[in-house]
Amino acid sequence: MTKKLRVGIIGAHWGTATHLPAWRSIDGVDVTAICTSRQETADRAAAEHHIAKAYGSYEAMAKDPDIDIIDVGTRPNIRYDMLVKSIEGGKHIYSGIPFTDSLDHARHVCSLQKEHGVCGVVDAYTEWMPAVQYMKSLLEQGYIGDLWGFSGFFHMQMFNEGVVNIPEYAWFWEKRTGTSVLRNLGSHMMNLLTFLFGEMAEVLADLRCALPQWHMPDGTVHQVETHDHASLLLRLKNGVAGPIDLSWSSSNGKGFRLAVHGSKGRLELCAPSFPTPESLKLYGTQDTGFPGSNDGLLDIPENFDAEFGIAIKISKSEMGPIFPMALAMQSLVKQIKGDSTPAAPGFPQACHVQEVIQAAEVSAETKRWCQVG
Repeated sequence: MTKKLRVGIIGAHWGTATHLPAWRSIDGVDVTAICTSRQETADRAAAEHHIAKAYGSYEAMAKDPDIDIIDVGTRPNIRYDMLVKSIEGGKHIYSGIPFTDSLDHARHVCSLQKEHGVCGVVDAYTEWMPAVQYMKSLLEQGYIGDLWGFSGFFHMQMFNEGVVNIPEYAWFWEKRTGTSVLRNLGSHMMNLLTFLFGEMAEVLADLRCALPQWHMPDGTVHQVETHDHASLLLRLKNGVAGPIDLSWSSSNGKGFRLAVHGSKGRLELCAPSFPTPESLKLYGTQDTGFPGSNDGLLDIPENFDAEFGIAIKISKSEMGPIFPMALAMQSLVKQIKGDSTPAAPGFPQACHVQEVIQAAEVSAETKRWCQVG
C-alpha cells in the first residue's frame, strides 16, 4: 500500500474551517499535526478536530521528520519565516496569499524552493473553479478570437463607515502585516489573470485609503495605514491592456467581475461576493452585431463540474472554497508523487504577482507606468 503523505497545518481558525476538510477529502493524505502560537490552543484544536500532534512552535513542526507537507496560513509578515523554516526542513508547502510581505522575501522563498527541491502551491484557488476552467478551455478553443481587451473589478464591503463587517480581519488596518486591498483582493485577481492570459509587463496604479478609521464593536478605533481602493491599468506581455478596480470598503459591493473580449466574442466571470464554485457564473456571446445581445449564461459541461477524485460534492453550497482549494492541494500531492504536471498555482506565479504588486506600489508613488519584474 502506498504511504500516505502527512500534513501539518499552521493556524487553527481558517485552517480548521476550510483547509482541514479540503486536505481530508484527498486520497492518500493524512493531517497529522496542527500548530498555533500557543501550546494550549494547539492542544485544544488537535483534540477538537482529532489530529494526532499539536505544536506551539512552527520551528518544531518544521523539524518533525514525520511531516511531509506544511500548510502555512497566518499573516503575511510572519508567514515568511514559517515558509523559510519549513522549506529548510525539507517540507513541501501549501502557502496562503498574499504570498509574502515583500518582493525580496517572495524571491527568496522561490530560490529556497528550488535549492531544496520541494514542491509548492499557493492558496489562489480561484483558477480551479469549474467556471474558470471552462473559460480557459473556451479561450484556448478560440471562442473570443484574438484577445483585444479585459476589464475587471473586485468590490467587497469588508470594512465600511461605522462598521467592520469581518472583525477577524481587523488586523488588515496595519501596514506592517503585509496587507492591503491590492495585496489581498488584488493577489486573487492577478493570479487569475496570469493563469488565463500569462504574465504582466507593466502597470499604472492609483492606491488610496478612503476610510481612514475603522470602528470596532468594542469601541476601539484603528487609524488605518493600508489602502482600501486600488485602480490599475495593466499591460500583459502580449501587449493587451485592461483596467482592474479593487475595493474592500465598497458600500453594497457587487463582488467579482472579469470580462474579456476579442475579435469573435466576449466572456465574463461574475460572482456577487468572493467567488465560490456555486456563485461564480460564466457568461458569453459571439454576437458581433450592433448594438449586440446580452451575454448568455453558459452551462458548465459535466467534465468541468466533476469531483476529480476528491471526496467533496460540489453541489453542496456550504462547501464554499473547499472544493477548488482541495483541487489545488491535490495538484501538489500529485507532483510530490511524481506527476509531471507542475502543481498549480505554483510559487513562480505567486512571485510574479508579488512583482506586479511592487510595481503598482512604485507606480502609485511616482505617478507613472512601471515595469514589472
